Amino acid sequence: MTSPRVAQRCGIGLVTEERKREGLLFNFAIRENITLHRLCAVSRLGVLNKRAEDHSASRYMTRLAIRAPSLSTRVENLSGGNQQKVLLAKTLFPRPRVMLLDEPTKGIDVGAKHEIYQLLRELARQGISLVLISSSFPELLGLCDRFIVLARGTLTDSFARHEASEHRLMRAATGGSEAQANQDGI
Repeated sequence: MTSPRVAQRCGIGLVTEERKREGLLFNFAIRENITLHRLCAVSRLGVLNKRAEDHSASRYMTRLAIRAPSLSTRVENLSGGNQQKVLLAKTLFPRPRVMLLDEPTKGIDVGAKHEIYQLLRELARQGISLVLISSSFPELLGLCDRFIVLARGTLTDSFARHEASEHRLMRAATGGSEAQANQDGI
């Protein structure tokens, strides 16, 4: 991809690992963060339609159970879990067909993680392809249908859900081979 705009046109969305530095505009409201990447859907002839923006953002606020006093609440005033849900809403609003999720539950509480896991499962059921990058093996084992493991820029293993185990993930992630694992007594 040559740019984020081209990726978006191709139906690709990104949930970045660094929501504070790369994912959200903290001094803006929930409303603006959600609709920012698809202003054409909430404007007409280049003029922002506040009612359409409120309606669209409100739907995502409800769908993702973002807890905040209003759409006007600044993102910096939200909990980590609600910030992450705003980032997910912002990525979903342009209607991607493929979502790249880099550490999607980093820095959030257990309750918000559970809600995000439910959302990701629902998105997969709807036919959205999810590419999940995570350092949490339980998260990967609970969400993924297929595993492609890279270590130091090299493909070390590829397998289906029914072949997956924490042991196999660890071995592949550390660049170890089956022979090495047996030699090490793993």
